[in-house]
Amino acid sequence: MRKFSPRTRQGTPNSTTAAVKNWMPKGFRPTTLLVEYLVQGGGGGGSNGVNGVNYGSGGAGGVSKSGTFTLQKAAYTITVGGGGAAAFGTSSAGTSSIVSGTGISTVTATAGNGTTTGRTGGSNADYNGATGTTGFQGGGGAGAGGDGGPSGVKINGGPGVSSSITGTSVGRGGGGVSGSSGNGGNGTATDGGGSGANGGPGTTNSGGGGGGGDPITGSNGNGGSGIVIVRWLTADATFFTITGGTETTSGSYTIRSFTSSGSLTIA
Repeated sequence: MRKFSPRTRQGTPNSTTAAVKNWMPKGFRPTTLLVEYLVQGGGGGGSNGVNGVNYGSGGAGGVSKSGTFTLQKAAYTITVGGGGAAAFGTSSAGTSSIVSGTGISTVTATAGNGTTTGRTGGSNADYNGATGTTGFQGGGGAGAGGDGGPSGVKINGGPGVSSSITGTSVGRGGGGVSGSSGNGGNGTATDGGGSGANGGPGTTNSGGGGGGGDPITGSNGNGGSGIVIVRWLTADATFFTITGGTETTSGSYTIRSFTSSGSLTIA
């Protein structure tokens, strides 16, 4: 009787493109791709306050959303939110960042709100701005990760949210700082939020809130624009053609960043 001698493949699978192709069953072509995402809404603008009453309050940072979805061969609409405009009166909210398309639940990262000439910083969908309580204080704006004025420092913007989706940890969505503490001190800006005193803007593509300003000098900060970032394992995309955004790589991942609205197309 002839002995059965099973065929064996040479080598072991690894993450390279060649290995993926060799280990795929003949004729197999994947039809979906698992993708991680970060969607950051735009930040709200800061205000100037009222001369002799209070310094300006900070705008809120935009909301940050992260997770995964499974994409098909289709075009997905990417909307990147803008930052809200600063103002002497009531400042403007930013605009939301959105990802939508075939087979996924729409992901919306809502924008941070602006603020009035009063002592309370702007809010967002998840957190509230702080209210200044002493001297001429305005309030810090809410952040993507917490209320304005954390740790009892009412002039500070709220914390943002850190993400390592690009391969480096980056904080986004920080709230804008109040124009002043009323005694010559200034709050601390973090995670893309705008600084106080001179009304610094939220950092571009961070979704940070704009800093509050001085009612005499007229300075205040616009909110920072949002961003959409997606990534996938490079080996998983071997049989797809993918366009849209700016491509970078980090380790075993391919990353696409959208700093303006567009489409992510998988074919």
